[in-house]
Amino acid sequence: MIEIDHTAVPLPEPATPVLASYLLNIEEKQRTRFSARGDKIRSGCNEIDDHMLGGGFERGILVGISAEAGEGRLISLHLLSFILISHLSFSLAESSQPPKTRATIIDTTGSFPITLLAKILKAQILDTKTKTARQSIDDGNYAVFNNTVNEKEADDQVRRCLEMVAISRVFDIEGLWEVLGEVGKSSDSGAADDESMSDEDGVEIVIIDNMTHLINELFARKERSEAHTLLTTLSRALHTLTHTRNILTVLHNKTVSSISKTYETDPSIEERYPQRRNKPNQNPQSTSVFPSNQLKPALGQIFSQLPDLHLLVSALPKTRGDAQQHYGQEDDADFRTGSGIKEVQFCNVIEVLKDETPNLGSQTEEERYQRKFGGREQRWAAVEVSADGLALVDTFMAKGNMRGLGLEREKGRTGDVGSVAKLYGFGGRRV
Repeated sequence: MIEIDHTAVPLPEPATPVLASYLLNIEEKQRTRFSARGDKIRSGCNEIDDHMLGGGFERGILVGISAEAGEGRLISLHLLSFILISHLSFSLAESSQPPKTRATIIDTTGSFPITLLAKILKAQILDTKTKTARQSIDDGNYAVFNNTVNEKEADDQVRRCLEMVAISRVFDIEGLWEVLGEVGKSSDSGAADDESMSDEDGVEIVIIDNMTHLINELFARKERSEAHTLLTTLSRALHTLTHTRNILTVLHNKTVSSISKTYETDPSIEERYPQRRNKPNQNPQSTSVFPSNQLKPALGQIFSQLPDLHLLVSALPKTRGDAQQHYGQEDDADFRTGSGIKEVQFCNVIEVLKDETPNLGSQTEEERYQRKFGGREQRWAAVEVSADGLALVDTFMAKGNMRGLGLEREKGRTGDVGSVAKLYGFGGRRV
């Protein structure tokens, strides 16, 4: 006869609670250690880096860029170039060995502009050498002045930079998971979890171009509840990888029209259902500060939950006269030329829709006061694509003022900042 042991099974010991202050202390130490990698990552456009973001893009955050044309890609390509060129001199010193991978590009459409990246890298390398030569003339250091780079050497340096980039072609969320797993393994191979980890190794930027294709494909083959569950898990994985490895992750997204197609085809629906006319916006973080802007980020709240910093890029009339003519508010002879009506000019407006970036690290008390949580939301910058198509340049700040908009910057707490800018009902916080 089998005897049964009736002794009670000991209960597992409860988990020891962790104080929030302890977790915050670990996070601050991590941010301080990661700051050894360098300052913020810059896009090369002062209007974006300084006036809108207050110094550039932080490391260790997820950035969402919602744009229809190539301006969104230009931003991410310049962020990528900034990181690659910063490691160029160290890579050339060890030219006998293959350079370490510094960037991972996850291409979902097969159209990532690698040729444009090469042109941007070459232009920035030559521009850097030109600035160095000019500075050497001012300092009288002619030895540095004579150390210029010719076209062939610039091409070799561009090739060296491209060797630091790994490009993966994925078609679904499962493929994205695999690539992110490889990025995590590559970071773990050159770093440990303790304070002795090497911050000079591993991937520093991940660009996913674009998330719209992957999310639409996911909802096309999965039940809605299951798709939302997978996206929630993916969001946690992206944030964990980005924050713990101090990686700048850029998520590209498309834009769609914010005008209801139902009202366009049948205006009587609005008359029969007047309660829909003034329906409040359920997600203000996906709304432009410009009432005239007819674009909004695709996927709505599904995408807006992913990034810490969400930017919207859209084309709007450049000047007051362009706005009056485009929106039909003015029909004056001032807006006509000898051949007819003057052509309306547009510029690209970049807006901060969401800012939930952590305000940690080795910052002074004044910097923390100026960078409050969500303090950059509704800021915007007006930019244009340069003549060679390789960069974004300031639209109204070329001569140090904003007279193109009929506005002037005001002196505030942080120096050269502006107040609320209004233009025929368009606009929000200038900086």
